[in-house]
Amino acid sequence: MLLECTTAETLLIRFLKYRLSIHLHISLLAGVCISAPLQAAPTTTRAITTEVYDHDFLIFDGHTISEGITIRFHLEPEPLTLHQDAIEIQGNHIIYKEELKPNQTVAGYLKGYSTIAAEHHFTVEDTKTKVGVEQSSDSPISRFYLWSMRTTVSPEACIHLDVASGKTGDRKINYRFFAPPAQP
Repeated sequence: MLLECTTAETLLIRFLKYRLSIHLHISLLAGVCISAPLQAAPTTTRAITTEVYDHDFLIFDGHTISEGITIRFHLEPEPLTLHQDAIEIQGNHIIYKEELKPNQTVAGYLKGYSTIAAEHHFTVEDTKTKVGVEQSSDSPISRFYLWSMRTTVSPEACIHLDVASGKTGDRKINYRFFAPPAQP
C-alpha cells in the first residue's frame, strides 16, 4: 500500500441527515480505489423514501467523448428512453460509435437490472488509452440514467433508500480507477 486515508462529513439536506465518508486506498496492485459509504437518517418523525445517486462526471484526459468509450455492465442494458445514433448497445456493452459534436448529448434511462446488488457493477473505459473507472455497490440499482456530452460521460446509478423514522439507512459505492503502467 502506498497511501490510505479516510475523511467524513455530516450534511443536513432537507429532511435527511447524511454522513458521507470517503476512503481512499492507493496501491501498486489494486490501483486507486475509493469507497464512499453513506448513512442517511430522517430528521423528522416521518420515514423517508427516496432515490440517491452520485453525479459521476467522467473525463478522460481532456479528450472528447468518441469512438472507443465503452460502458460494460454485468447485465444486458435495454434502452427505456435512450435513443441516440452516437451509441450502440451490443450485449452487455454500450459503445460510443463516433465523436460527440458540440451541443450533442446522449441521454436517457436504461432498464435490464434487477434487485440483485451484484448487478450494480459497471465499468466505463476509454479502450484506446485503457483508462477507466469501475463502479460497484452493496445496493442494487433502482434506476439508471446515462447522460453524456462532448466532454464527459455521466452514468447515474440510483439506489433506493427507505428509512424509517429513528433509523439509519446505509449504502456504499466503490470506485476503482485504472490505467496502463507508466512507460519508463
